[in-house]
Amino acid sequence: MSTQMKNLVCFLFVGFLIVLVTQRPTLAETPSAADIIEFRAPAPESVGTREREAGVEMVAPMGSPSIVKTNDGRLMMIGGGQARYSQDGGTTWTKAENLSANIKFAIRLANGKLAGPGADGHSYTSDDNGQTWSRGGSMTVGDVPASPYTAGGSATLIQTRSGRLVAPVRFISGAGHNGQYEFAGSYGTLNGKMMHIEGHAHWPEPDNAFVVYSDDEGQTWNRSEGGIMIWHHDGHGGMWPVDEPTLVETTDGDVVLFARTTLGRLYLCRSGTVDYINRQGNRIQLQPGQRFDHPKAASVAMSYSPCTVRRIPSTGHLLMIWNQISGDEIRAGYRRGRLSSAISTDEGKTWQNFRTVDRSVLPPIGRVEPDPKPVMARGLDYVGVLPEDYGGVSYPTLDVVDNTVFVFWSRGVVNRRPGDVVGRRMWVVPLSWFYEEEADLPKGPRLLVKVPAGDAAQWNTFEIPADFYDGRHYCRSDDLTTHLKSPLGRLGQNIYGPAHQVITCLGWKPQYDNSQMDNEEDPQLTVYCTHPLCDSPPVPGVAE
Repeated sequence: MSTQMKNLVCFLFVGFLIVLVTQRPTLAETPSAADIIEFRAPAPESVGTREREAGVEMVAPMGSPSIVKTNDGRLMMIGGGQARYSQDGGTTWTKAENLSANIKFAIRLANGKLAGPGADGHSYTSDDNGQTWSRGGSMTVGDVPASPYTAGGSATLIQTRSGRLVAPVRFISGAGHNGQYEFAGSYGTLNGKMMHIEGHAHWPEPDNAFVVYSDDEGQTWNRSEGGIMIWHHDGHGGMWPVDEPTLVETTDGDVVLFARTTLGRLYLCRSGTVDYINRQGNRIQLQPGQRFDHPKAASVAMSYSPCTVRRIPSTGHLLMIWNQISGDEIRAGYRRGRLSSAISTDEGKTWQNFRTVDRSVLPPIGRVEPDPKPVMARGLDYVGVLPEDYGGVSYPTLDVVDNTVFVFWSRGVVNRRPGDVVGRRMWVVPLSWFYEEEADLPKGPRLLVKVPAGDAAQWNTFEIPADFYDGRHYCRSDDLTTHLKSPLGRLGQNIYGPAHQVITCLGWKPQYDNSQMDNEEDPQLTVYCTHPLCDSPPVPGVAE
């Protein structure tokens, strides 16, 4: 068989493998990896501690609470109808005390009262630092069965300079075409088993957002106009979800909403003062929070996961924490593989001081470049062999009190091992940490890939650009497809992840020679790549 024919056979076989694994016969897991990472499975018990370069990380005393100061200077944590107190800046907390109402979280109003949403869908206020609560009006407004999105990563309620209370709402319209996407999703091999690792964005989910607002401290509530969805390229680029929103008031009095979507970017939409004459000749006057512009893409990489944004009282800047994931990382199945933070000094137009708050498998990197244009970003049908520590970090919320930031988020590992840190986490960290720069990744051993040379019983050797962190090489598939023939690169569906995963995703079998990893003059890792339908020279005695 000629070399050209062998390459063609290899190419077709890889394509066959990719098609085969996407059929997913009898591969259902209960719960699946996707259920765990996308939080459809029961939340794991929060366990474990870790040393941090700054501050203190601990098991979160509450899920997604708020932190406010009491009149006597203590910190008060409010969430899930309970309160805890700290006298040492948040390092230790008292036992939980039940509140007189099931308050999800609370903010301090300009007049000193506390206000927050209750689990019953009504708003509440307290004028005695949470000892007693008065019930306000229902926050469920209009004919849409939605309530303020105050669980998970948002926990957002703001009071604008006019005194208006504004809360973001996530309207879940349900998955379209139920029953037609039973096997849809992204799959990977984890500990020898094929697993469903991602579901979102693989079936129609026309979720949208709006806000509810009150001008009388929560006694009555109204909702903003319509539902907010992405109308890409004036509709020619399709309609896309605007999901799990959070919001802030800008310095000029507008309200800006931040949301997740499936286009690999952070999206923002603004609501300001509107004064115009409509087609009926009537004068329309709207205030911030009543009508929102079309969402626009920011130059920030983001997966289909929620973010949280807060204003820093001492500097006036914005602090955001979110899943900053590149398109290549999303396609590799790491939609929730990294939590990042960034600072904006211009009301969210640009961001800087990118830092890594937490990570799962992916390396800590400062700023991550998004795809050149907003496009659908989701995991490939098959992403290869995943590392055993595969999991996710997501659903952040935060509060800034004086010069301390309180960060809450969820951490999961699909196949938990002894010592894994999982569950809801809390990090008490100095504000100054977020203004520092992320350290560059250390230079690691070179990554050399050996590929059969054809009819001759020899190997061709190629050096592959790679990042190195914590003993693991990371590379991009487009740096390998020139040498490892695969349909993946031809389709433009590039991925970034651990080298072993990328090579197996391309349909090749890697075997490793790590004998030169500690070579002081030229450390290197050599990977022999073989294919079941291609003749290969004998592989030296190296580990698979």
